Amino acid sequence: AGKTSLLKWLQKNVRGHKMMYLSAEGIDEFFNLERHIRTFIRKKKVVLLLDEAQFCDETVRMHLKRLWDSGKIKSAVIAQLNADLANYSQSIRSRIGDRVIRLNKMNLEMARELIGLRTEGKSPFTDEMIEEIVHESNKNPRKILETCETLCISLAGKDFTMQAMKELLERKKKESLLTIELLDEPFLPDNLSPTDKI
Repeated sequence: AGKTSLLKWLQKNVRGHKMMYLSAEGIDEFFNLERHIRTFIRKKKVVLLLDEAQFCDETVRMHLKRLWDSGKIKSAVIAQLNADLANYSQSIRSRIGDRVIRLNKMNLEMARELIGLRTEGKSPFTDEMIEEIVHESNKNPRKILETCETLCISLAGKDFTMQAMKELLERKKKESLLTIELLDEPFLPDNLSPTDKI
């Protein structure tokens, strides 16, 4: 609901601190946070911007605590799908305390600003188009941006109108429904089929 955009905004706009963005979604079991963060440490202490933190395993959470305890990380911003921090140590939970921000779905004005920001003020979308995009994306920031990207790619060099946009979105909806395969009756491989033999 805008977690990544918020972290990227912090990375770009917060001055006086070394901001390190890390998405936990792409890390594997061999990832070592302590080794990774050494490449960012210079004179300033690091503020870790940890995105998709629900994908962190126990090792990453342990490294986070150790780096924070040792002062190599000045602070951490943890962004995840839910606000539950039960998997984190009591030490980290107490540092976070009540400083939890819950992001709501985007309204039309926020979506306009997001699209304007991402297109650096060169949005090809009219207000009416943005309203339709927000509706089709269920007010989800990531889906709004993905829909905008799909539209820009698919309609590049073509008629960039509300009608063309609606037709494309409808076609994409139908295509995604066609990829869902429903079986009329359950199917079991031969070696798992029930037999009459007792």
